[in-house]
Amino acid sequence: MWADTTAKAIAATAPELENVACAGQSCTATLAGDSEAALATKTAALQADESLRSAGALSITFGAPETRGGKVSMPVTIAFERDD
Repeated sequence: MWADTTAKAIAATAPELENVACAGQSCTATLAGDSEAALATKTAALQADESLRSAGALSITFGAPETRGGKVSMPVTIAFERDD
């Protein structure tokens, strides 16, 4: 239940994140852009936005970018602290 609810909340809060999936105490997603510059802009905006932290995120970690089919993407991990 936490996983589905949190994934939906992240999708609503940060629509630029794709393929959001949650399990345990973290969620994974993909951040994509048409170029490395666009991806850098989206990364900076996501880091500056407090919405995910307001929703309980402890940290947001960005992985190495990859280029496939002309699109640049990177994995994102969002960690949460859960009491249940």
